[in-house]
Amino acid sequence: MAYVTKKFFQKELKKTFKVLMDELGISIYEAQKTVDRKRVHVDGILLEYKSGEIQGEIEVIIFQPNPLGLKPIFETEDFAVFEKPSGILIHPRKREEAQTLNDDIKYLF
Repeated sequence: MAYVTKKFFQKELKKTFKVLMDELGISIYEAQKTVDRKRVHVDGILLEYKSGEIQGEIEVIIFQPNPLGLKPIFETEDFAVFEKPSGILIHPRKREEAQTLNDDIKYLF
């Protein structure tokens, strides 16, 4: 699973969740979860409150999938079944794991 740091500059004061939604193209739920997981820094300082307004240099650690190219062998509207190759992890044990089944799932869905 690939985590990358996205950097951008916010000129005027704006609600934290709105900045993240606009810059990263994510939902309000994902924006709030990103702050809760302590993945947002403003001017080098960890952002701890998601309800305020921010401006300045913003750094956000986000997940960027690195898919293996696996496709589901069976899929419905509610779930999908994958045939996982031996040696491939389902979930990463640490942030440095290169590729997992989770990458393909997040990439496809």
